[in-house]
Order: sequence, then C-alpha cells, then structure tokens
Amino acid sequence: MDHESLSRLVAVTGPAGSSNGALAAAAAYARQAAAGSCAVILVEGVSDQAAIESLAVRRGRDLGREGVFVVPMGGATNIGHFLEVFGPRGFGVRLAGLCDEGEEPAFRRGLERAGLAPGPGRSGLERLGFFVCVTDLEDELIRALGVAATAAFVLEFFHPFDVTAIDLALHLSAIALVVLVGIAWRRLLLDTAR
Repeated sequence: MDHESLSRLVAVTGPAGSSNGALAAAAAYARQAAAGSCAVILVEGVSDQAAIESLAVRRGRDLGREGVFVVPMGGATNIGHFLEVFGPRGFGVRLAGLCDEGEEPAFRRGLERAGLAPGPGRSGLERLGFFVCVTDLEDELIRALGVAATAAFVLEFFHPFDVTAIDLALHLSAIALVVLVGIAWRRLLLDTAR
C-alpha cells in the first residue's frame, strides 16, 4: 500500500473525529522492524482494542515493548485494507484478529483475498490466529462472568441511579442487558487504559 493510501486509511478508520493512531504507529514500526519482530492484532473497534490492551496490562504484558500492536479497523468489513498493509503482500507481520460472530464471513473473505485462506470451520480461522466472539465481545463477558456477576457488574456502574437487581430483571430484556454491559464495560476498559 502506498503512503497516500495508508494516510487515507489512518484518517478514516479512527474513532469519530480522530485518526487511527494505532494503525499509524503499527505501520511505522512494521516498516522498520526486523522480520518476525512485529505482530498486529486486528480488532473491529476501539472498545475491542481497549479490552485487549487492558487485559494485557492486567497480565503484566507490555505490548509496545514486545512489538505487538492492537489495531482497530473501524469495522470488520475493513479487514481487507488492513491485510493489504500488514499481510503477506504488505509488511508481512505476524497477524491475529478478533471479530464478532456476525462478521465472520467478512473476515474469511478478507483473509482469502489476502492469500491467507483459513480453511473450513472456526478451527481454520484459529489456526491463523483469528478468533470469533460468540455473539460479540459483550456476550463473551457475560458468559465469562456468569449472570450473577454480570448483574453485579452492571449494578456497580449504574449504582448512582439506584437500580436494583429486581428492577433490572423485571424491566430489561436480554438485549438491553447486553447494551448496559457494553456501556459499563467500555467505561471500565477506557478508564483502565488511561
């Protein structure tokens, strides 16, 4: 990918109103890095980026020092552009990725077009380092924590509104619970990442 195209991608795939600093940093590092010393984890958006980076910090990992960049793509359908930059026809860095279940077909198409045919089933994606969240990252949180811990987690963040577990159970659908968890989780992760 030429400099002008990369600059345009940096400009249009960042969070609303800003550029994609993670993409710019990863490309600059990959351009000068020795073969095999750079890895890029492609994620759909900034909340996914914050989740992975926060988890790394909690595990005592310094991704930057390790030459690992978590790069939000501004949506899963942009994977082809990012594979053009970092894949075998680009900088050729070690790749991994994370997408929501509904975006799996877009990831597969992008990988195939980049010459990284994943093969059938999720195991084919996982062999390449790409993983699918069932249904999405927020749903993974609910499954990992369990219902009781998830309700406690949501209540902790919405405590100022005096929401009780009973109110939550009586008035919210499963979809609304996922939305609330997503809001709470993003708040927690963004606060942790600062």
